[in-house]
Amino acid sequence: MDSYGIPTEHVSGLDDLFYDVTLTDASTGAALTSGTVTMKLCTVGTTTALAGGTSTVTLAHQGAGRWTGTHDVADVATAIGSLSIGQAFDRVLQVTGVGQRLLARCIKVSILGV
Repeated sequence: MDSYGIPTEHVSGLDDLFYDVTLTDASTGAALTSGTVTMKLCTVGTTTALAGGTSTVTLAHQGAGRWTGTHDVADVATAIGSLSIGQAFDRVLQVTGVGQRLLARCIKVSILGV
């Protein structure tokens, strides 16, 4: 975790990234059960996706506000391919029409450093 409480993740591009989040309405506590929910690998401090379409995955609603998805290893590798070892990027959860939240600050690591 960084000094702001944001988790830090090391990503090499050798593994699928699995997402499992539960979303609720902040004002009512009701489960978010509809809409478009995506996870994006983004330029640090922005919601600008890395390497176009391969850096974004749409999550599927499983029930009771639980959303899941898998970012395929090939898409992750393509998305971070232009980054240098040690370069940071963000993992951002976005709910269309509602907002977004930074979930993790990621660091590209060497395949040998994993």
